[in-house]
Amino acid sequence: MVLVCLIAQATQAAEPNAGNLPARKFADVLSEFTKAPEFQSTAANLRSIELNFETTDLVLQPQLGLTAKRFNEHREFVSPVYKTLADTMVATLTKPFSTGTTLRVIPSYENALSPARTPSENANFNWEVSISQSLWRDSFGHATRLRWARESFEKRQQIASALQTQAETAVKFETVYWDWANALRERELRLKNVTRGREILKWIRGRLARSAAEASDVLQAEAMLANEELQLATVEQSIRTAQSNMSRYVPIVNFQPDVAELSRPRDVNSLVTRWNLDDLSRVERLELVSARNAAMAAEKRADETRDGIRPDLELQLGYGKNAIDPNGNKALSQSFSENHEQSTVAVVFSTGLDLGLEYKKVEAARAARESAKFKRQALESEAHTAWSQVERNIKDMQERVQRATELASLQVKKANAERQRYRMGRTTAFQAISYEQDAVNAEIALTSLNASARKQEAQARLFAR
Repeated sequence: MVLVCLIAQATQAAEPNAGNLPARKFADVLSEFTKAPEFQSTAANLRSIELNFETTDLVLQPQLGLTAKRFNEHREFVSPVYKTLADTMVATLTKPFSTGTTLRVIPSYENALSPARTPSENANFNWEVSISQSLWRDSFGHATRLRWARESFEKRQQIASALQTQAETAVKFETVYWDWANALRERELRLKNVTRGREILKWIRGRLARSAAEASDVLQAEAMLANEELQLATVEQSIRTAQSNMSRYVPIVNFQPDVAELSRPRDVNSLVTRWNLDDLSRVERLELVSARNAAMAAEKRADETRDGIRPDLELQLGYGKNAIDPNGNKALSQSFSENHEQSTVAVVFSTGLDLGLEYKKVEAARAARESAKFKRQALESEAHTAWSQVERNIKDMQERVQRATELASLQVKKANAERQRYRMGRTTAFQAISYEQDAVNAEIALTSLNASARKQEAQARLFAR
């Protein structure tokens, strides 16, 4: 009877240390994690990718060039100098289009002193509009369409890769959190065992002093207590390590996990990363989404490289007018109203001559395309079963948890029955102690399985839908 009372008192007395930090729900800690630098670095990378690809069409932006020049000529010449002093201003507005077309507007103004002319000072306003169209290398925007297609795949690849990094960071955070929660729960259980062991050792020593027990009973109790104290010390070290590791993901660790959440399963579909750039036929690994888009981008890059070494054939058209007058305003108006015009039509052909190097450049792009394709194929070989395997693993883990729960319940019942047998004098103190320890160890195993189940659920973050 005395042993039974001691065990019951020890069970009630063995609680976590009063100085423990307040427990926080996982959702609250996760919210803090998403605001911390470790997670924000990946979020900033995602924003950077989005903004970077929004600026890729800068190559098609209008370009404005302005030139102001003063010309002063006082050298000696055999014939009369046409201009001795001139102030010139030139503006160039260039607008490329996605069709491989380039439009240029070039107005210019010059005020020149020409002693050989009458009057000697005149203003010259000139304007020209030209348009060029690529007919071969970038035939009607073929290169631009290839670039757009490549950049679309590159954007998806980079975002998928960044989301994968973000998901991996979240999985590491969850691993630390659930390991910490598991260690805290294990400490609670081990504290109970240590407290039981100390009380029972004290009781058996008292029985030995009254010659009601043998010395071997004391040694057994001491050995079991030493083992439990060693296990408790190990758990304490695990708690300190987990708390230290958590500071990487949540800078101010003024909390501890809520151990009650260890046994609460989650809907894994809610943990899957949302993919909004296109429709996925099924739940897929982010790694595969990245690899597939990388392969498509490499294919388009190879086409771009091949298109980029083709000869360039351009059709160029130009038209302009000018007017010269001592009055600058008149020169400006007459440049539009008078027929002092000029026009040009040209066909320009250009090509590189180092065909060997150009061929190697194309081959390098094709090799990169093959490499990306093989990587995608390697990942696709398991794509059809990857998500179902995760679901199967989670289901198997839930079944193991269920069996561990049943085992822990049986061990508790067995320990209670052994206490009853001890009260009836049909078993030894050592046997009763061992059964108590078996019950606690079963609970520890159940807690560990629950932590593994939560970490298994976290793997869903590495998938996209």
